[in-house]
Parts: sequence; structure tokens; C-alpha cells
Amino acid sequence: MAYDVYIFTHREKEVEVKNLTKENKDNSIKKLIEILKAWDGEKPDLDNTDFSNFFQTEKSYQEQQKKWLESVKKKKNRKRKPD
Repeated sequence: MAYDVYIFTHREKEVEVKNLTKENKDNSIKKLIEILKAWDGEKPDLDNTDFSNFFQTEKSYQEQQKKWLESVKKKKNRKRKPD
């Protein structure tokens, strides 16, 4: 059985492994583990954490989401209709 496997790194470089067979499956898994170990872990910035919306009400959350969705729709429509 053959597989097509696509692995995307955090640097957006594509590594393509085609026709993966049982013989090299273990090697590919080891390569994947090495890629994952090589990623730079990013921890949240605890010193500058933004708690401004920590006690946000459901109503204000829904309003915020509505505004966000409208902005996404506007951007999408602009891309569809070039002026």
C-alpha cells in the first residue's frame, strides 16, 4: 500500500514524502519526530498578558464576534470584486 504524505513545518516549507512503503515508514516517522522536536516552542508572555476581556459578558462577546464576522465578510467581498 502506498501513501502520499505532506508535512508542513512552522517555517512554511513543504516536505513531501511520496509512495511511503512499509520499509521506510519507520524512517519517515522518525524524521517527523525529529522535525517536531526541532520546532521552537513558543510560550505565552505571562508578563504582558491581556486580561481586558476576562470578565466579558455573553452579550459583549456576541457583539465583538458580530463585528469581527462583518469585517471578514467585507474583506472577502473586496477580494471577489476588484475595482
